[in-house]
Amino acid sequence: MKIFNPFDRAHGVDISDFMMRLVEARTTKKGIEIFAFHEVPIDPGIIQEGEIKNYAKAKEQLERLYKKINGRVNSPFAIVAVPERKTFTKVVQMDALPPAELAEAIRWEAEQHFPVSLEEMYLTWSLLQTSEKKHTILLSATDKSLLEQYIELFADVQKHIIIAEPESFAIQRALLGQSTIPTLIIDLGASKTSLAIVSRGIVQYTSTISFSGRELTLLIAKELNLKEEQAERAKTLFGLNPKKSKGVVRDLLIDKFSPLVQHINEVLQYYQTNFDQSQPIQKIVLCGGGSQMEGIHTFLSETLRLEINNPIPLINKNKKMGSKFTEKKVLSFTTALGLALRSELQKPFQMLSKTV
Repeated sequence: MKIFNPFDRAHGVDISDFMMRLVEARTTKKGIEIFAFHEVPIDPGIIQEGEIKNYAKAKEQLERLYKKINGRVNSPFAIVAVPERKTFTKVVQMDALPPAELAEAIRWEAEQHFPVSLEEMYLTWSLLQTSEKKHTILLSATDKSLLEQYIELFADVQKHIIIAEPESFAIQRALLGQSTIPTLIIDLGASKTSLAIVSRGIVQYTSTISFSGRELTLLIAKELNLKEEQAERAKTLFGLNPKKSKGVVRDLLIDKFSPLVQHINEVLQYYQTNFDQSQPIQKIVLCGGGSQMEGIHTFLSETLRLEINNPIPLINKNKKMGSKFTEKKVLSFTTALGLALRSELQKPFQMLSKTV
């Protein structure tokens, strides 16, 4: 008899302040096979920093996401991303303990590291390495009120959340896979920019700054008297390239990048100073809609003096959905794609990792 596995073909859903994105996928020998994908825009104010401010409108948009999808969703089970600002993660080493004592010890350990009461968070953990004397454990705590909002929202459209994880975990899975090279991931989003340092195959540190792609678009629209759609196109096509549009767009935007560059340098310095056995960051990976901006790779590489390397996951183009899931889509759907691939890592009934 076949055992029911809710993770079989579970799909990933990424909800940001201005967009909802969905992907159902799995890995094959010929690359990632895409079964379904779609995105719908969200009007400003419906969701703010991940929190649902207008429940009725959010439900309406989620229904549209499922109704207009490219392909067909084969499962009612969803894996969702939680904004970095609403999560805490920490890699810890603990004495090896019997299973009966481990849960209580993990909870005590989490209380020492996380700056909020565990009564307000969902605490999950994953065992990364183990030996006779030591366990290396990844702790993750998620804002309880936010996650309960998401669970209710999905239930209202007849879907069920089985895993919630930080955005950075999904992005790492989609772009880096099993790579152990010390890497800085920069997710340039419409409402914020998130940084994640990955070393030894683990997200070691994350940070978020209110550097917004949409603010850049609105600046271009205002200064050049363009509609927002035209300004978005100008930002993407001309961006920071001094040779495009006679450098007009670059001149408008260049000073706005100073806080971002400063924050990136501060994060790199903090990591190098405060993490034991930290290895120097060897490369940067860009994703998010802002990563498609003309000239952004060259600008950051020259400014930060680090290699910019965008590993694009191999999509099986022989399949119908794969041919539609272009490289541009991969960069925008990175989080949703990584969430979808999480389903392959689970065993039957191992929902929401381990909760203590």
